[in-house]
Amino acid sequence: MITALTISGNADESPAVLMREIAERARPICLQVLSSPINEHVESGYPAATMSLFCLRDAQTRKGDVTLYRAIRGERALYVLSRSRRGETHDGKTIPLPEEILAQWRKELRNFLICRRGDAGIECSATY
Repeated sequence: MITALTISGNADESPAVLMREIAERARPICLQVLSSPINEHVESGYPAATMSLFCLRDAQTRKGDVTLYRAIRGERALYVLSRSRRGETHDGKTIPLPEEILAQWRKELRNFLICRRGDAGIECSATY
């Protein structure tokens, strides 16, 4: 399941800054956190960023967690998408999910588009 969050009114916050904040907020919750480098890029003219976050052991559940994030700054809001799986703790030396699953998750997260009516090549059901 993909989780989607819309943050309105943060016109100045970049997706990369939000990714750094998410990683920092995970530190008190996880006994050990690893994150991938933040990938900043532009999608359809909008600033975007992606990141993978690995909680090796949650302080409450004692389980591990893998989460992929994608954030896009639209004209009116910042959109954050995530997909995660909780499982057994892991050592951080290897990713506890097969690459095929991670590739599928990345593809699913990329399918979310921000568009304006009239954008060439993109059909929009609403203006964002």
